[in-house]
Order: sequence, then C-alpha cells, then structure tokens
Amino acid sequence: MGCEKQAPSAPVPVNGNDGANQIVIGNEGGFTYGNASLQLYDPESEELRDAVFQTANQRPLGDVLQDVRLFDGRLYVVLNNSNRIEVIDTSDFGIIGSITGLTSPRYLLPVSERKCYVTDFLAEAIHIIDPVLFEKTGEIPLPGWTEELILVDDMVWVTNRQSEYIYLIDPETDAVKDSVVVAYGSGAIGQDGKGFIWTYCAGDVANQLPGGLYRLNPETKSVIQSLALPADGGLFPRLAFDADRDTLFYLQNGVHALHVEATSLPSVAYLPAAGRNWYGLGYDPYRHELWVGDARDYQRSGDVYRYDRQGNPIDQFKGGVIPSVFRVLE
Repeated sequence: MGCEKQAPSAPVPVNGNDGANQIVIGNEGGFTYGNASLQLYDPESEELRDAVFQTANQRPLGDVLQDVRLFDGRLYVVLNNSNRIEVIDTSDFGIIGSITGLTSPRYLLPVSERKCYVTDFLAEAIHIIDPVLFEKTGEIPLPGWTEELILVDDMVWVTNRQSEYIYLIDPETDAVKDSVVVAYGSGAIGQDGKGFIWTYCAGDVANQLPGGLYRLNPETKSVIQSLALPADGGLFPRLAFDADRDTLFYLQNGVHALHVEATSLPSVAYLPAAGRNWYGLGYDPYRHELWVGDARDYQRSGDVYRYDRQGNPIDQFKGGVIPSVFRVLE
C-alpha cells in the first residue's frame, strides 16, 4: 500500500523573495458573451489591476476562460468556447501568439519543452501542441469529455467527466497505455506530498451515481483510498493542496480541508459557503494562503476571497464574471 518514492518538492520562491509573486486571476466569463478576463493582484500592496489582457492588447480576451498555465515564462490561457489558446507575455500581458484549430479545449499540460497536451470537451481526443511554434501537431483519441491531467513518473494521468476511468498516456509515444477505475465523472486531479495522486469525481445526479475523492498509487496504478461523496450536480469539482501537500482542499457547497492520511471526510466545512456560490479554488504556497472565487449568479461580476492557512479572512474584492482560476506568477 505504500509508495516509496521521493515526495514532490515544495515550491521555492523566485530569487528567494517570498513577497514578489503576484496572483493572476482568471475570470471565466459567461458562455457566448465573450467576457472572459484576467486580473493581476499584488498580495503585498493589495493592489488590483483589472482587465490586464484587454488593456495591453486593446481587444477582449475571448469566450469562456477554462485554464491558465504558466510555462517557460509565458501564460497559456485556454479559451474553451473561442476554440483557442492565447500565449501571453507575463511582463506586460501582451499577446505573443495564438494556438487555433482546437474543438473545445479544457486544460493544458506541458509534457516536454516542445510538447503540451490539451484536453477537450467535444473532440473525443486530446490535442498535441507545440508551445514554441504555437501549432497543433496531432491528436490522441480518447472517448468522452477529458478534463484535468497531471504528469507523474513519466506517465500522464487524464480524468474523464463522462466515464469511471482515468486514462494513462505515455508522453514519449503519445499512446494510451492503461486505465484505472474510480467513480463516475473524475475532473480535478493533483499529487500529494507523498507522491500519491488524488482525483475528485463529481458523480452523476441523473443516474444516481455517487462521486468521491480517490487516492491512487502511481506505481501500482491502483486505488488505495476512496471517500464517497454524494453527487451534488456540480459540473466542476475543484482541488487545491497546501504548501506541504499534506492537506487538500475541495469544494462541495463549502470549502473542505482533508488531511491526506484521513480515513473519513471532515464533518464540518473549513469555510462554509454561507450563501455564497463557491466556484474557483486556489492556493498560494509562498504565503500559505487560500483563494476562493464566488461566481454569484454567473452573470454579474463575482467576488474573490483571500484567507490565511487558518481560514481567517485577509482580503476581499470584486472579480470579473465567474472568478475561477488563481495562478501564482513565478
């Protein structure tokens, strides 16, 4: 049942300055409204800059921001309903290039300096892109709606919102090598401090299929812990880990905190929803702070909340429409 491998290393602040890392906030925007946006927040001064992409480029970002990935000093912003990825300079938020030819892209994962995988809602495949040339170079057929993905021990683990399987892909050959059975509707995925993989399955309300949190051993490709969750109808399960990666946070109405060695789910919420529509979730490992986005009614501007590790509020401010992604600039 053990996993004798070196644990993932904790993040190291850039240039040794733990106060320099600003937060990029990705606001999803309303479907078909083309009002996705990026904000930039300085946790030291609490200064907020709105619509930084639109200001820098004099045009809207696009329709439905799905993912923001920092790679090789650039931001790769995945725009689901605009069917493209914008590549952005982190120094001024000016656009460097666009990757097009995608069906309904969801999440991006770099697997080498010249190759990234991009999951998709409708394509029945994972896109392969060259992040340097900004080109799509191929596809890996996979059934259903593929969602978040992670690279562990030279294997890519891909969640699937329309099945009970997590798929394993060899990034050297771009071939599907294996699969692991979990609950229906896996979406969020991450790795804890002991090297184990966690996934959050949303379940299926219509077909009365429960969801759950699953802990997986990447060496044996097996489930070592499962904690059942009721299918709550939420389409977008979220996970975040603290800096030591020994506690994970997940959304189910409220924000819940679970130690990775726990054998049962917490009985009370770490941060109760208290009438808010918690939707986005992130963690700043440099300052040990939790970020949560309130989507409100999915039409008006949402709210962003910043908490310390003990759950005490630090700051609150207005986000864009559906604040959902929080990334630390390194």
